[in-house]
Amino acid sequence: MSAPRRLFLIKHGRPHVVPELPARQWALSDEGVRQSERLAQWFQAHLPTQVVSSLEPKARETGKVLASRLKLPFSPAPNLHEHQRENAPFFPDPALFEAKVQEFFGEPNRLVFGEETADQAHSRFGQAVNKVMNEYLIDDVALVAHGTVIALLVSRANGLAPFPLWKALGFCGVVEVEWPSLKLVRVMERV
Repeated sequence: MSAPRRLFLIKHGRPHVVPELPARQWALSDEGVRQSERLAQWFQAHLPTQVVSSLEPKARETGKVLASRLKLPFSPAPNLHEHQRENAPFFPDPALFEAKVQEFFGEPNRLVFGEETADQAHSRFGQAVNKVMNEYLIDDVALVAHGTVIALLVSRANGLAPFPLWKALGFCGVVEVEWPSLKLVRVMERV
């Protein structure tokens, strides 16, 4: 029996925060580029064969740096974006944002903030990940996405609470799972 494929779910690097813009438009900061470069060094020992990212600038730019440093093919893909919260206000106080995210995870079928529930975000992201993995049938994939949807997918597949995983996963943090079971192999919280 062959070994299961590996899926590396990566939270994007630190963005350049522009409070007047929706978070989905934020680009990678200089620190985010450096984090992405350190991530590429880590991946030298865990080499995937394909890098895929969400279409959001911060994730796409993280994926491009990773693929370039590792000399791997790169492809952005639809529906891998963060929980849709275009209409949500900017939270200047991180504690208020964390409280809202905890409520979002705690009431997954209720629209807590943004335009989709936790259940809807999980379904969309899960379907998009399946599509990516079916497109790259023989590859171990490094998939750059976003903390909330990564936490939803991994926690539900492994019977974990999503909020602690979301809170622990820093910029350029990696969650390695077996594919297709999504069995958790390890969490590298940050580089």
